[in-house]
Amino acid sequence: MQILSCLEIKKELSLLINWELKESNLYRKVCFDNYLQAIDFVNKVAQLAEEQNHHPLLLIDYTTVKIKLSTHDAGGITTKDFQLALTINKIKL
Repeated sequence: MQILSCLEIKKELSLLINWELKESNLYRKVCFDNYLQAIDFVNKVAQLAEEQNHHPLLLIDYTTVKIKLSTHDAGGITTKDFQLALTINKIKL
């Protein structure tokens, strides 16, 4: 899979709600009212990641979940990252 150019990433990001480019990753932070809601969200992300065979870095910090997406074997951001980000955005919060 080929990594996207900076121009392609900017274009795709402009269409993607709640995500930004941070440290060469697609990045999103989601805050919840309590820890169990954060864990429930992470479990939903994990299920989607398994279905797409594309696994993000997930950091749980009590009521905050941070998501980082990049395609490690390609060495950067690819269409797989944007596909998973779009799918994650469909999770009801």
